[in-house]
Amino acid sequence: MKYNGENFLVFGIKKSGIACAEFLLNHDAFVWLYDDDKEVFNCPEVKTLIEKGAKIFDNISENYENYDERNNSLPDFLAIVVSPGVPIDNQLLVWFKQRGKRIIGEIELGYLNVRAPVLAVSGTNGKTTVCTLLHKAFLLCDKKAYLTGNVGTPLISIVENARSSDIAVTEVSSFQLESVDKFTPHVGVLLNISEDHLDRHYSMENYVYLKKRLFAGMKSSEYAVLNYDDERVKNFAKDLKCKVYYFSSVKKVFGAYFADGKIYFLDEEVLDASDLTIKGEHNLSNALACVCALKLFGVDSRGIKKALSDFTGVKYRIENVGKYNGVTYYNDSKSTNVDACVKAIAAMSEKTVLILGGEDKNQDYTAIFTAVKNSNGIIDYVVLTGENRYCLLQSAIKCGWADLSC
Repeated sequence: MKYNGENFLVFGIKKSGIACAEFLLNHDAFVWLYDDDKEVFNCPEVKTLIEKGAKIFDNISENYENYDERNNSLPDFLAIVVSPGVPIDNQLLVWFKQRGKRIIGEIELGYLNVRAPVLAVSGTNGKTTVCTLLHKAFLLCDKKAYLTGNVGTPLISIVENARSSDIAVTEVSSFQLESVDKFTPHVGVLLNISEDHLDRHYSMENYVYLKKRLFAGMKSSEYAVLNYDDERVKNFAKDLKCKVYYFSSVKKVFGAYFADGKIYFLDEEVLDASDLTIKGEHNLSNALACVCALKLFGVDSRGIKKALSDFTGVKYRIENVGKYNGVTYYNDSKSTNVDACVKAIAAMSEKTVLILGGEDKNQDYTAIFTAVKNSNGIIDYVVLTGENRYCLLQSAIKCGWADLSC
């Protein structure tokens, strides 16, 4: 894509939008900034962008559907670069798309310019844990790697420094997959798919379709790593043109698998599962995905074993934050969907008070209270709070697990 002298509109001025604007300005593009929240234009980073030549795009009113397209004040944008937080069906984005404007996401812009091969990880749950572990493993084995994407650092931020011998470990969300076209990782890992973000994606079918876009451009020279134990994910294989490896905690597969208490890759024993510091069945699955991806990048078993043995987890994911008056507290605030909560319940081994609640995302909460009911008394009490507390209560009543006496 040509940048020099071309007009670009950066839509959504948070971390990824700022990084995109910086890149475009550094490549002599004309950059316009737009955000529904006008307060962002007062932040120091945006002021720096304006000093470098960026302009605030505010010459289109809320009545843009009636905007006079012959008005010369509307720049001829080569592309609209959209941040992950902006839905692809945003009315202004749709308006631009109807006028033939190219819509691309930050991760697409990063991919088009990065020299390092991309190891992309997606899935409803476990993405950050797996990406963080992969990154640590590469560094431990003296391989230069960057941790990018939804985990915090935009992919576009590393393109000036990353070399072809490096590795870009990239967490990819369904929000980011809304705006990809040519994005093609060298290795794509799909951990799992369960109900999430239906408030944005409208249906489970659309959510599954977006996850499948991770592999859309992959050819025979690339690799897909799929969770054999997740029926939806496993079935992706039949439509893929790339090489497919699996990981499974219940069956010997072509890839990484668990058997007799050990983790294997293609019949080679990598480590004993008891060496894993992170506990729970979901983390065994995460470890298997890491083993498969690391092996495809040539990491030897000794390095993988050390990385998996030393890794203690990621903040806010069943994180032990301390003990007070004999009570141990866990912060699992990244469990923002039903499946993640069910897995956290399964990981508890002592009497537990579960605090639930937050923003409602049009999910069915029945599985949570089914897990609570089947926990053999491990979950002693459930405290409901937040916007979705009444929806949670209805699910608790439906499952026969609710004491309304107080």
